[in-house]
Amino acid sequence: MTVAAGRFAGWFDDFFASLAGVFGRVEPRRMAMSYVKALIAPGEGKNGGQIAEHVGHAT
Repeated sequence: MTVAAGRFAGWFDDFFASLAGVFGRVEPRRMAMSYVKALIAPGEGKNGGQIAEHVGHAT
């Protein structure tokens, strides 16, 4: 991981921690965080299947 990527990862985690009150439970917050990470991950085009695969869901 590059220094810039490490800084972004720290910022991203802090940002989602600041949104903790929006979510009733930690599981939906983690899923939202994974979803956003999948959307900004490198790769051509994004569809539901690719996003599910990126976040570790089989279906």
